[in-house]
Amino acid sequence: MKLAVYISIIGMSLLSCKHNRTNGQNNKKEDLMVSQKHELKYTKEQDIKSALSYLKTKSYQVPNDNVFRNIILEKFQIDIDTAFYMPSSISYTREKFEEVGLTPFLNKSDSPVLYAKAYRGNKFITPLIYDWHDSYYSDRTAFKDFPRERKEVLYHFNNWLFYEDKASFTFLKVKKPHTFMYMIHDYAYTGNDEYTSFILKNLGEEREAQEDINEMVMGWVAEKKRYGLRKNVVEKIIELQPDLVFNIGMIVSDFEEYTVKSKERDQFYTYETEEQKLEDFSYLMNVLVDQGMVGILDELYNENPMVLGLLKKNDFYGYKDLKEYSLKAYGQTPYDEENPKPVYEMAVINDPDGYTNVRNKNGEVIFKIQDGEEFMVSKSKKEIIGEFYKEGWWYVSFKGQKGWIHKSRVKINN
Repeated sequence: MKLAVYISIIGMSLLSCKHNRTNGQNNKKEDLMVSQKHELKYTKEQDIKSALSYLKTKSYQVPNDNVFRNIILEKFQIDIDTAFYMPSSISYTREKFEEVGLTPFLNKSDSPVLYAKAYRGNKFITPLIYDWHDSYYSDRTAFKDFPRERKEVLYHFNNWLFYEDKASFTFLKVKKPHTFMYMIHDYAYTGNDEYTSFILKNLGEEREAQEDINEMVMGWVAEKKRYGLRKNVVEKIIELQPDLVFNIGMIVSDFEEYTVKSKERDQFYTYETEEQKLEDFSYLMNVLVDQGMVGILDELYNENPMVLGLLKKNDFYGYKDLKEYSLKAYGQTPYDEENPKPVYEMAVINDPDGYTNVRNKNGEVIFKIQDGEEFMVSKSKKEIIGEFYKEGWWYVSFKGQKGWIHKSRVKINN
């Protein structure tokens, strides 16, 4: 989601630059007047003082230095003592009003996407108002003129963030969920199960939900200082919302869409090396095996056999379940150009008996597939699927077992 935002903002910036070159001279005088009027109306220092005064009227307990530092380190994965400072263009005492942009991957202020900001001297954080759209002070309105609800958002966000206050958490869930949804998206925060469950249960529908899962699972990894897989998020999804494992499978299906940096492509949302990418995806593949979703893995292997070859070369990065399934289903030699693997489709049985027999090349029954069980079936021609081939019989792969089933007993899933 933020990648799309990033690209859109760059485009708009280019158009804006062109417009400014044409009209810049005409607007300078007017901009100066507006700026002077704005500076007379309020200053950042006044806003910060007003915000802190308001928090104190709400009986907000200002955290001490250690609490402030440790909570930001825990929940944002940022060291507030070494983070990039963002001083206002309006002068103020640096020691008292240090504004720090909580930017996860750059740790500086030139990101085209907005993030929360921390104020070291006063020990509070301003959240975003509508996801990435608006920072807390973005509309140039003095804090004292903010509507009541917007002021309450500041109080409840800090009260929940530093003290996990349940009443504040309830307020944010009902009134402004976007003010803390980005905690898991941008910072992979899963330290509170109640928070994480709420986010996972309110993802929206289909495509929107998939985009959210992509952004949660794949993003900036603070401990590695690079883009990659967030295992803690995957573990929480499996624990708290296992039905979303399918969405994790869709990430594996999009293996080729996750790019690696190059001369032509050097973005924040890319891997640094192919090996980093493969190692991360091997973890996700192992999750699919453990969760019984091997159909997606089969599809990847058949569409991109080199993936299986590279996994074998790297001993499946130590993931035993992935290794056991892959070698059992595809043999010790993962790819043979002269005998490529069949191309499968997902299917279920079409049999009034409620089950269908699967046979070997001699016609002997070797296992059964029950009604409702999904399996992989190949309609490929003889030269694709090997020596044994009979007209009207299709090749089946089911839970690591292989055999033949008559096409009259198969219903292809669309």
